[in-house]
Amino acid sequence: MVHRRRPHEPLIGVAPHRVGFHPERFRLACFALLAGGIALGSALAWRLSRSGAFTLLFVTLFSYHAYLSDLYFNSGAIYDLLCFLFYFGALFWYAGIRRALRSPTWPETAGIALLALLAMTSKQMAVTLPSPRRSSGRAG
Repeated sequence: MVHRRRPHEPLIGVAPHRVGFHPERFRLACFALLAGGIALGSALAWRLSRSGAFTLLFVTLFSYHAYLSDLYFNSGAIYDLLCFLFYFGALFWYAGIRRALRSPTWPETAGIALLALLAMTSKQMAVTLPSPRRSSGRAG
């Protein structure tokens, strides 16, 4: 049976249908997204700081923060997990471009914009992600 997306469902809302309605598989998928988010966050911390101590501190605080316990136990947090992955994926990509002291090319801008769009369809808080063209430091 093919799941058809209803107009009120977010684009990423079909993820639970891909792993089935089995709670244990869904929770495993959530934990995989969470592990991926921690890895991506630590890679971004390393890319921005180039400090092992800072990256370790970031991962420790990020992984064991008391207010993030909903991500571990609440199945409704799937949208937060997806938004984080796409949001930080865009930031990680953009930070690598800027670390090379250059502006993003049009294909890179399109890729970052696609990640931003996926993040926004997961959760609307991703609208805070700045546009790569607006923050590149050049006019136009």
